[in-house]
Amino acid sequence: MQILKPMVLAALISVPGAASAASAVVFADDGTYGFSTNAHSLTQALQVAMGYCAVRSSDCSRSDITSKQGYSAIAVGTEGFGYALAESSPEAARAKAESMCKKRGKDCVLATLWREELPVVQQEEAASSAPSP
Repeated sequence: MQILKPMVLAALISVPGAASAASAVVFADDGTYGFSTNAHSLTQALQVAMGYCAVRSSDCSRSDITSKQGYSAIAVGTEGFGYALAESSPEAARAKAESMCKKRGKDCVLATLWREELPVVQQEEAASSAPSP
């Protein structure tokens, strides 16, 4: 996953998301962050995360998003911030977030951990969208 630049961020907000579930992390260099989990689209996830970050900082210029299923985490510490999105296990998400946090800060601890889950398609919906014989 790459960190999006501000111009890409602006372009993404204007394009409807195709994902059915999404998470986003938006953050500033000073460690201020916002996040969104299990949103209905990439656009919605990014907008919600940006809103939470912007309440506390005017420098929320870095972001990352995913529509993949998996475990995600945020770690924070003294002058440190780290995150992981769509990892294969809770342990992998925690380790990646803490490792990123420790590169810039100390006393890093897990702030939040969540699982991105794709919606379950109901049998009736799946049957009605199947082609007729």
